[in-house]
Amino acid sequence: MATAVEKVRGHPFAGDVLLYKWVLTASETGEKIVVPRHSDKTVHLFGTFGGTVTIEGSLDPTMADTSTDNILLQDQADVDLSFTAKDCKTIVQNVYKIGPKAGVGITSVTIFIMVR
Repeated sequence: MATAVEKVRGHPFAGDVLLYKWVLTASETGEKIVVPRHSDKTVHLFGTFGGTVTIEGSLDPTMADTSTDNILLQDQADVDLSFTAKDCKTIVQNVYKIGPKAGVGITSVTIFIMVR
């Protein structure tokens, strides 16, 4: 089962900007968000790692959040979005569904994805 996502309320002048938040522990998968019309996406992670958190997605609207067929997304330098420490990166692929996945060893990591 996927860990629920929280849609964070933005500033009243934020316009079309949306902000989503997950807090994951070891081996949890964050519930995917559906944001295909928002091509600008940024991810910010922080917390107690001890393992790896990845950002995954899919163009298949029927794919389960926990499917092994979700793909690992990349930043603008074609580097996989795979984190072992706090960071902030741009997400390049404009997929239908997107969300985080925590590996073993993760104690508690907060993930924000902003879309515009």
